[in-house]
Amino acid sequence: MRGRRVPGGRGRVKPAAAYMRVSTTPQETKQQRVEILRAAKVRGFTIERWYEEKITGRSLKRPELARLRADAKERVVSVLFVWALDRLSRAGIIDSLALVKEFDDRGVQVFSLKDPIPEPGEPTRELVLSVLFWMAAQESKRRGERVKAALDLRREQGIKLGRPYRDVDVGKVEELRKAGRSWRSIAVSIKVPKATILRAVQRAAVRKPHPRNRPKKAV
Repeated sequence: MRGRRVPGGRGRVKPAAAYMRVSTTPQETKQQRVEILRAAKVRGFTIERWYEEKITGRSLKRPELARLRADAKERVVSVLFVWALDRLSRAGIIDSLALVKEFDDRGVQVFSLKDPIPEPGEPTRELVLSVLFWMAAQESKRRGERVKAALDLRREQGIKLGRPYRDVDVGKVEELRKAGRSWRSIAVSIKVPKATILRAVQRAAVRKPHPRNRPKKAV
């Protein structure tokens, strides 16, 4: 990343990268982006590369993280902003420390908005990082336990888990199919996902008795 001159200014805006992560699809990275941009500007940086994904941080096998690590290896990234260290990794102390050391070895300076990280080479750096990553892993573990406890409670209360059941008019679907409509066209027409329609048709076919097994009509 090369610095570029500020129009009308004397200095240079220093380029940087940012990694953002949330664990689930309903969550958003908007607030992370706003705070990272603000913090980078205060430090005289502009974010020129963004790495963003919605995936658990308990594994280091993540597409955008892999792209970031590859760019760091190629010396494309020299400064990295993260909202918090747990956004970078919740993979436990050993793997998380190895990830930061990898960035250190490749000359990538890591800034965390929420965590005070000692500079590379300071004697307390590894200790502080270990504590922070331990806390991140513990929070991830506790969150998983809370989710499990909540699901167990709902099961005990007789609450059905999973996606809500969607009623499909199989008769109408069969009529549309006989008229030559495609599955995708039918899904759009009745506003039900194609996969849900196919499952409903398959269930109906299983329940429908074979012609040879149907009871004979009384004479």
